[in-house]
Amino acid sequence: MVYPALIVALLLSVVTIGIANAALGGAIGFAIFFLIAVVSRGGMGWGDVKLVALIGLATGFPLVLFAIVLAAIIGSIVAVALMIARRRRFRETLPFGPFLAVATMITLIWGSDFLAWYMGLMGVS
Repeated sequence: MVYPALIVALLLSVVTIGIANAALGGAIGFAIFFLIAVVSRGGMGWGDVKLVALIGLATGFPLVLFAIVLAAIIGSIVAVALMIARRRRFRETLPFGPFLAVATMITLIWGSDFLAWYMGLMGVS
């Protein structure tokens, strides 16, 4: 499913965020997760690598970074809640794909607004 979606996202980027921005987002997302997958030796699945490449094509740069960080925050909150509820132990794995999907939806809806607010907060126009 990811491969056809990559093509659709790339085609749609021509009229939404621009093909260069989409390609940069896809490449950065892919590179980050490729390195994580290689270094973690199975701690991060290759499906997540392909999914983040798709997310990068759909959101562009720098919103792909926002989506990744947001997914990590949401995943951490859920993991801690599951450990408190004794549904998971510390060393048990948790699929990251659902958190990436939720974070991407949030990014597509509110990511640009958040980025504008953050850049204003930092004093960058």
